[in-house]
Amino acid sequence: MHRSLIIDNSRIELEETDSTNAYLSQLIRDRPIAEGTVVVAHHQTSGRGQKGTQWYSTPNESLTFSLYLKPYFLPIDKQFLLNIAICNGISTCLKQYISHVKIKWPNDIFIDNKKCGGVLIENTISNGKLASSVIGLGLNLNQKTFPENLPHATSISMHTNRTYPIDTFLTNLCKYLDYSYRQLQEGKWEVLKETYLHNLLGIGCPQRFFDAIGVFTGIILGITPAGELIVQKGEKEVHYALKEIQFIF
Repeated sequence: MHRSLIIDNSRIELEETDSTNAYLSQLIRDRPIAEGTVVVAHHQTSGRGQKGTQWYSTPNESLTFSLYLKPYFLPIDKQFLLNIAICNGISTCLKQYISHVKIKWPNDIFIDNKKCGGVLIENTISNGKLASSVIGLGLNLNQKTFPENLPHATSISMHTNRTYPIDTFLTNLCKYLDYSYRQLQEGKWEVLKETYLHNLLGIGCPQRFFDAIGVFTGIILGITPAGELIVQKGEKEVHYALKEIQFIF
């Protein structure tokens, strides 16, 4: 990690914005910016998750930021590897503070079966290639309480009884994200996938799920190259895309 960083070589700090992804996407349309630029907000009023879900955050307690990457070297059918690299960077960083960090497929960060973070990747494709990616990350850092409608939410502070300076934590996290991204650039795809599967919540263990048919007990076997979840369901191996399956805790 001693090399100059790609990620966080430039940082824009906002007091408040609706969405750091939306802000960064507009910035890219307005003018050229460097790959690795990070936009961080002290308060994000309309953070987004996968498939239009909302991301809850509290001012000056959550870490909410977006980063700009240009993974043109990735074939379109391998774009889930970018998700893997980002999740690996987050989970590896958090393990400095907490040992029991897991990745819940496809890109949520969990501690003891409770969510403390998530990722939203918005890719732009040009001429059949990945042209750019705006990657939004939200981490519950210093919160001590959550609304009643979020019973499965937690924060890093709740597990360590410490309060963290947001800027310092972001700087450290970006070093780990940068390391994982360089692995991606260098073609270390199998290493990245092995790390992701090693940290995947529930892999190899019976787990209750809900799909279009109903509730069932299955076993996560892995992921497809496209990022679908492979689950042993009775005698069959079933592949699930995003939002086609839910965990039951």
